[in-house]
Amino acid sequence: MKIAKKLSLLLMMCLSSIVFADDVIKVACVGDSITFGATIPNRNKLSYPAQLQFLLGDKYQVTNYGRNGATMLKQGNYPYWNTGLLEKAVKSNPDLVFIKLGTNDSKMVNWKHKGEFVKNYKEMVSKFKACESKPRIVLILPVPAFTEGEQISGSRVLKEVIPKVQQVAYDEVLEVLDMHSPLTDKQNFMHRDKIHPNPFGAHAIAWRIFELLNSKTYSNCQTASLLTKSGIKYKTKNFYGYPCYEFKYNGRSCKLVAPKRPTKGFPWVWRARFWGHEPQFDISMLERGFHVAYSDVAGFFGNFEAVANWDRFYKLTQELKLNSKVVLEGMSRGGLIIYNWAALNPKKVAAIYADNPVCDFRSWPGGAGAGSGAPREYENCLKRYRLDEIGAKNYKKMPFDTLAPLAAQNVPILHVCGLADRVVPFSENSKILIDRYKELKGKVKLIEKPRAGHHPHSLKNPMPITRFVLEATGRWISDSVVSAPAAEFRGGPAGWGGGTWWTQLEKINKIVKDNAGKVDLAFFGDSITQNWTGPNERLAVKDGNRAIDRYFGMYTTVGMGISGDRTEHLLFRLENGNFDGIEPKAIVLMIGVNNLLSGEDSPEEIASGITLIVNKLLKKLPKTTVILHGAFPAAANAEDANRLAVDRIHELISPLDRNDRVKYIDLRSKFILPNGSLNSKYYRGDHIHLKGPAYDLWAESIKPLVDQLITGKKPVQKKPEPITEKEEK
Repeated sequence: MKIAKKLSLLLMMCLSSIVFADDVIKVACVGDSITFGATIPNRNKLSYPAQLQFLLGDKYQVTNYGRNGATMLKQGNYPYWNTGLLEKAVKSNPDLVFIKLGTNDSKMVNWKHKGEFVKNYKEMVSKFKACESKPRIVLILPVPAFTEGEQISGSRVLKEVIPKVQQVAYDEVLEVLDMHSPLTDKQNFMHRDKIHPNPFGAHAIAWRIFELLNSKTYSNCQTASLLTKSGIKYKTKNFYGYPCYEFKYNGRSCKLVAPKRPTKGFPWVWRARFWGHEPQFDISMLERGFHVAYSDVAGFFGNFEAVANWDRFYKLTQELKLNSKVVLEGMSRGGLIIYNWAALNPKKVAAIYADNPVCDFRSWPGGAGAGSGAPREYENCLKRYRLDEIGAKNYKKMPFDTLAPLAAQNVPILHVCGLADRVVPFSENSKILIDRYKELKGKVKLIEKPRAGHHPHSLKNPMPITRFVLEATGRWISDSVVSAPAAEFRGGPAGWGGGTWWTQLEKINKIVKDNAGKVDLAFFGDSITQNWTGPNERLAVKDGNRAIDRYFGMYTTVGMGISGDRTEHLLFRLENGNFDGIEPKAIVLMIGVNNLLSGEDSPEEIASGITLIVNKLLKKLPKTTVILHGAFPAAANAEDANRLAVDRIHELISPLDRNDRVKYIDLRSKFILPNGSLNSKYYRGDHIHLKGPAYDLWAESIKPLVDQLITGKKPVQKKPEPITEKEEK
């Protein structure tokens, strides 16, 4: 009987392990040297598939099927088809497939066979579609190459290879990820060969895939059937890999581009004017599950007729199940219609993105100020508004006159402006609108292009615009709260003595292992924390010369700072060995400045990351007290945006002190002079890192509390000497 029970239990365990194995989501990364991780140090941890594995965690099994030099073309000089990896990837029966090929195809020796590229790509796709697992297949556009000539050519990749990949995505109804635009202004994310991404570039690819897989989307799109149900007759065209439905509605030409997988809530962007011009933002939003719509009201200059037409089109979008709140996008004269419609429909607006927008038709086309004007257009404009010159002069319903309803609804606004614009001068249009919206306490952001004129519109890398919209619609995923290893690598000393971030992680883990059960005090953070000890001798030494030795050498104290770290990296370290086998009486936590300066995270995002770290420390180490500092002051000027951001972080994290095991100690005032500037006695020239005396000041400030936490004895407070009669006088 006992044997039967044991066998039954063993069988259950085996079945359980089989189910668990089946639950693992298998990811196949198919590609060339960029997928393989060529030129990347420690590619087993820093190639994009490796970084993706760390981001996704144990529920996923990411396999790198990259091969150096591989082409999609079967007639290429090294076809991926001949590597044996395609068969392995297909045989693995993956749940997710990411194909990233095409860079090597741009070599002239290969591209002379370009007529076969789409055919070969579709054949590869068909092999994965035939898998029993019916995988989700995503095509990744080649990253930018900053080289030209007979070999790999950046212009051929952009103008010839990418359109063919988008054609495959359109024909095969597949998702496509644009990794070209997000890296087009990031040469610092590339290896010195200007072709291969370095670990930072690889991280960008991995993070984008992580975002995709963590977005709440529907598996298919019903736009076409809903259009038919509404009685709309349409034609379908390829819009950069997405189906664009073109039709007439109420006599106006309309377009609606559908994403491959709509995100929940069916958000959408409504573009005004100049359809298809500088489309990178529109493509970025389609990729993220937004619809993009267009209703032509050209020649109306945003007047009441244009608004009425838009009202009718909006009603149609609601029949098509699109979100009740829309993101408005207006370039140039498109600014008139988006603001005029928004002012009358503020509750229907999620956000506004305006690009060198006309905010006063007296400026353009009127030419009343510094702009060149357009007399014929102005004459038509006045007719549309039923105004004469005097009426135009006294007109009080320009976009910057009608902002109050938008501010009341907290509609966020973004303007992207060329400050050298002579067609729609910034000072006569966007500046007035932005200043007035600020007066109304509205949320407004300006992206300046100091040397740019009216053209080009948008940004080559649309991510700042995309981020604004995702934040405004509650869809932005902040990396500050996602456990992730750093992609840092350093060829010279630069804070680590060379090597990759993983080398430092392993050094700290070894110290922890060698001192299991002994550590009393740990300093946990970034380069400012690392400078207590440096990257090598991380244990405090009795009778040593460093501040950490002089103040804390009597305890087993370890410095756990790693230069460049952000909140997400501390989360990863916390979960991957930094505190295994030890439970310090106190942990001194100082993090966040790198999230602010290099991660471009908001104070709210950084505070969320810090809060998560604190909570995880308290849970993992139930006998430990966290001494919480937050980020130290950064930037020389008290009014600098980074300094104000640090102040906001402190405002948000200070309530964590309500927990008995969190001691929030704000040291900002100790490093700042009465006039608000940083004290040069304590700060280095970068206005971020600390000089030696600052560590003595820091140590003196926390030593009484550290002593109490480690020894259990309250610090003895000296009684003040009595004041003598002479001193009183």
